Amino acid sequence: MNPFCLNTIRLITLLTRDGEVEFLAAMLRTSSDGTAVDNFSLGGIVVGVDIETGKLKERGFQKTTHAVELRRHPLTGVVFKGFEVPYWNEVKETAAKAQKVFSELKTIGWDLAVSPSGPVMIEGNIEWGTTGIQATNGGLLTQKNRALFARYGLTFHT
Repeated sequence: MNPFCLNTIRLITLLTRDGEVEFLAAMLRTSSDGTAVDNFSLGGIVVGVDIETGKLKERGFQKTTHAVELRRHPLTGVVFKGFEVPYWNEVKETAAKAQKVFSELKTIGWDLAVSPSGPVMIEGNIEWGTTGIQATNGGLLTQKNRALFARYGLTFHT
């Protein structure tokens, strides 16, 4: 996406009472220019990732003095929609294994990079940057997540 920075995936996991790992949301994080910083709060770009397919969603967002919507990377010209994250299933498997190791934390925002040979774990975050996730996924209260939360007695009214 951008050869000047480490492009990372933020993948949010939830450990259920049954010991299963659910994926709540995912986004790609990348620098908007030639700097090495991919953080949304510092002017980086975030793009939603379809959890099932590993393909990027159509719109990305950059946080400047106001939110800017993008359909392609401003430096490289790569179109977001349909761009497939390499090793997507392995990315999910890596995050799921890590979530089970850190079972005392029920939800974690994992940062992973993808190398030529597969995913590399960068870190896990208990505060996982809701602004970028909300922007790229249209909020966390998707139909899938609402059904998941309802299994634990959590309901949300609109």
